Amino acid sequence: MTAVLLTVLTTRRQVSEDAALAILLTTLFALGVVLVSRQASYTSDLTAFLFGRVLTVTAVQLVQTGIVTAIVVLGLYALRRPLLLRTFDPEGARAAGYRIGALDVILNVIIALVVVAAVRAIGTILVIALLIVPAAAARAVSDRLVVIVPLAGLIGVLGGWLGLAISYEASIHHGVRLASGGTVVLVLVLFYLVAAAVGTARRTLSTRGIPRRSEPLDEIIAAFDPAVTS
Repeated sequence: MTAVLLTVLTTRRQVSEDAALAILLTTLFALGVVLVSRQASYTSDLTAFLFGRVLTVTAVQLVQTGIVTAIVVLGLYALRRPLLLRTFDPEGARAAGYRIGALDVILNVIIALVVVAAVRAIGTILVIALLIVPAAAARAVSDRLVVIVPLAGLIGVLGGWLGLAISYEASIHHGVRLASGGTVVLVLVLFYLVAAAVGTARRTLSTRGIPRRSEPLDEIIAAFDPAVTS
């Protein structure tokens, strides 16, 4: 509901994006708390929703997350061309007949699905880092989307595994209690810092004052859809 309403309000310019985000998030989050508080097992401690408890994730929730993953991947693959056009050339996408508002709704709903699926594991706050940091790290290393997308996924998986391993090792064998979700995010941030340093060094050594050639939009789209012709 938040994703759809936010897109509709901002697309029609009835209210600014900042105001719409603040109003919708606070209102619907409060509504969710009210609904949850009606349950007999309700507890006023909402820490798990904010920061997650990855070690309490059940097999059923893993299956649900797998289903959400499949839906998200298939949706992004099916809409890869219009989404790329929407991102890099909104006017061109509109001229090509794509409905910008519908694409925004679909993308925001996909993001909302990912957030909901990740709430139990790492919470609503840390999920922002899990969505943004791997992509930012991949972008620091490469300028090509065909490299950035799989590399971001690999960084996310490796950061999740390594963060859990470090948290487990420190807590079980060294008596140092480390929150699993927070450790995962810190590992991802470390990956980003390393990637940023590597990317900066690579660009400095390769360019030496020579301007880099930006990829035309047709080349970017063709990287994801070879059937596209100029």
